[in-house]
Amino acid sequence: AAGETVRAADAALDAAREAGLLDREPGLSVPSVARAADLGASTLLHGPASGDGEAAADVVAELDPADEEFGRRLASLVTLDAVTADGATERAAERIERALRPYRTPDAPFATLGGYADVLDATARTAPGTGIALVLGEQSETAVDAALEAWRAYGDSVHRALRTAETARHRGVWVLSLEDADPAVLPA
Repeated sequence: AAGETVRAADAALDAAREAGLLDREPGLSVPSVARAADLGASTLLHGPASGDGEAAADVVAELDPADEEFGRRLASLVTLDAVTADGATERAAERIERALRPYRTPDAPFATLGGYADVLDATARTAPGTGIALVLGEQSETAVDAALEAWRAYGDSVHRALRTAETARHRGVWVLSLEDADPAVLPA
């Protein structure tokens, strides 16, 4: 609540790294190897390709997936797109950091810890039973696919709402007006 990391979380992170459960490397925090679909759906960032599968596929197609620097180059390209997009603010440059340099999770059902967290956040809002099954250890292909499907639908809704929202300023407060937004995209 104070904007500080909880010490217990730091200890758990350190223990997971020492046990080989996490490995930090360049790239994006996405839950799977389907980079274009994940880039379009991720709620960890918002850029020109967000919520647009074709635009996300075009971004990924600019790079060679066989290149060993693919993850770093994709993260750099996405970062530049997000911070230089029309209407981007300084906050975009600060917030993009949470999507970069992910912790890879070799033994988990999702590719990165950040991607896993993004999926759990989406399923908590739109498909709680699916999210609970994941938390309780259900890692079948069916459960993971259902979670990814719910996450991608949620991400598309969030980005669509952000693109169609109207903003206004009232006495120092910014108001975001979402006329036809899916109620699941609104914070509880």
